[in-house]
Amino acid sequence: MQLLNNRLLSKYSSLYIFLFICLLFISGCAQKPWDISLGEKEYEAGFQLAREMSVQNTQCVKAFHSDITLEYSNPLGKRTFSGFLQYSPITNYKFVASNPLGQPVIIIAGNNKKYQMINTLESKYTAGGMTSFALRYNLPIHFLKGRWDDWLTGKNTIPTEFISDIRSDKQSRGIWITFEDSKGARNISHLLIDPENKIILQRVIETRQKKPLATIQYDNYLKDQSSCTQPQHIDISGLEYGTTIKLQLSETELTTDIKTYNLKAPQGYLRQFRP
Repeated sequence: MQLLNNRLLSKYSSLYIFLFICLLFISGCAQKPWDISLGEKEYEAGFQLAREMSVQNTQCVKAFHSDITLEYSNPLGKRTFSGFLQYSPITNYKFVASNPLGQPVIIIAGNNKKYQMINTLESKYTAGGMTSFALRYNLPIHFLKGRWDDWLTGKNTIPTEFISDIRSDKQSRGIWITFEDSKGARNISHLLIDPENKIILQRVIETRQKKPLATIQYDNYLKDQSSCTQPQHIDISGLEYGTTIKLQLSETELTTDIKTYNLKAPQGYLRQFRP
């Protein structure tokens, strides 16, 4: 029975890295929940809110570590994975996926340029570049050049000078501020802001050609003593083929200890190096 379980886990182990990267590299489609543009007075208030949040972001450059549960659903079924995530700005991460017994199955570390992976079931160590990873899995360029830190931490680092519109929300939840990014994949980000708490409730990402990529919903923000925040629930919808991804964090701790993460190939493991 144990051998059978190991074979099943080995069969699906490649999903761990793919699904985790999907959290950082998002594509799909999304609806448009915003309404009309604000009037001059309300527009200026929204612009000032964006400035205040930008200042807060520069003061809250923090890492975090957390237990995570990842739920991946599509019309063919649903899978749930558990593990532990260490994240450090801007794009440094270490993710340990465990089996139901709490034993490490896949360990991944890297950033937006490279990754390393240890597969304990296959006794294999793999290292390579994110460009080749994107090509291998047919990931669009906006995957590789997206603002991972913003997507995962519920922040916005696009300067206010790139605000192109400020609109009301159809459900009166807050205001929508649209940023046309000038860097990376030059995506358009529509952010639903809660003016009272100064947090992002929802993020709609589009290409410059207005092709929807994804909708990211944030909830249950953790706030530390310095008023820095981290959403505990991150729901990604509007993806192709009806796919949704839900990320739930727990036992999260924010820290100023900024790190990079590297893995060493265990003795006796097969080593595989990719471009």
